[in-house]
Amino acid sequence: DLQTAIDGLAKQHYLAVVYDRPILLYISNQEYPKRTEVLAETFERQDYAIAVAQNSQLRAPLNLALLETIAADNWQNVLRRYLGNENL
Repeated sequence: DLQTAIDGLAKQHYLAVVYDRPILLYISNQEYPKRTEVLAETFERQDYAIAVAQNSQLRAPLNLALLETIAADNWQNVLRRYLGNENL
């Protein structure tokens, strides 16, 4: 599992772990600061989505909330808090 892999990386049992970059950034910065490094290179971009039923009344409010969130002044601060300064 991922947690075991990253723990092994932090203990220098492994040279690298390949996984989803935002998740690696979060775990690296929150649980192993200065003990692991997430490289900027990626093998394949992974996008995220929130699925709602076709014609759902939730689609418009969800889209609006997401757009408002990422446009907010504090969005970059949130990213830094969870993903680290060097990764933005």
